Amino acid sequence: MPDRIVRDELLRSHRYRTLSSDTSRLLFMHLLLSVDSFGNAEANNTAISDAVHRPLDDATVAKLLGELADADLIRLYQIDEKAYLHIPRFRQRIRYLNTKHPRPPESIECKEVKDMLAKVRLRAGEVLPKTPEVKRREEKRSKALTATACG
Repeated sequence: MPDRIVRDELLRSHRYRTLSSDTSRLLFMHLLLSVDSFGNAEANNTAISDAVHRPLDDATVAKLLGELADADLIRLYQIDEKAYLHIPRFRQRIRYLNTKHPRPPESIECKEVKDMLAKVRLRAGEVLPKTPEVKRREEKRSKALTATACG
């Protein structure tokens, strides 16, 4: 899991403060810490139950996600019949971009993510370019595996 910073401005956020329960706030905090570099995550029952550390039924998951979506803390979307969520205004400064989930439709994706992608000149469907650090790490790992296999 990547290191993330949760800024104190969240505690002053009207959207966050008006959530109806601590369960909703806990879920949002967990989502902030576990989404990929673009603010996307799965929005299925298992993922949400894991986030609040207890089993939840479908109705409760729908209620929690609905409340977060109504407050515009998340935006829900589907790709190939799988449910995902996108956190708008996700402003993490991340050294390595790592996408685990499909990007949302352009109408849902927030401006901050679009600006970040423009900086690295990434368009929809393109693979993230490997940074020199990632290339060196992969070469080092490959050499270590080769040395282990040969010796």
